[in-house]
Amino acid sequence: MHREVEVKFSISEPSRIREKLLELGATYVDTVDQVDIYYQHPCKNFAETDEALRLRENNSKSGKSIELTYKGPKSGGWAKDRVEIVSRVIDSVEMQEILEMLGFKTVARLQKHREFYMIRGVEVSIDKVEGLGDFVEIEDKGGGLEAIREIASLLGLGEPVPKTYLELYLEKFRK
Repeated sequence: MHREVEVKFSISEPSRIREKLLELGATYVDTVDQVDIYYQHPCKNFAETDEALRLRENNSKSGKSIELTYKGPKSGGWAKDRVEIVSRVIDSVEMQEILEMLGFKTVARLQKHREFYMIRGVEVSIDKVEGLGDFVEIEDKGGGLEAIREIASLLGLGEPVPKTYLELYLEKFRK
């Protein structure tokens, strides 16, 4: 089972982060537009169990992909650490129909524009999230937590944002 270990920061100047990443020797990977649809389970409240079910469409110059992702409860600590299970999907519309027929309800739809970079065993994404603003996410891809901390420090990032994009979205738009 795969574990997702990542940390997120709110930023005001994405261009400064981009420049600093390139100065540090990061490799540009891709720019991706993502549409994330989050679902609520018909029999339990994911907000209470700290779980998530997401259908994601990725669109980039390198192609289109669709995936269904389950995320388990977050463990405490500086970085978000949780079980993450991802499965490729062939047809987004049919997957949405299946989920709805099983009783899942759409909770939110988030749109993101993301630039991905790799450096020292971590993936860094510069994210523009519609309605929420600009962020940097740093995710472990083999470098470990110390590599995440080191890159965050080298980029001059402040305090992490402990909430997920979904939590931030629901806070802002469900009041």
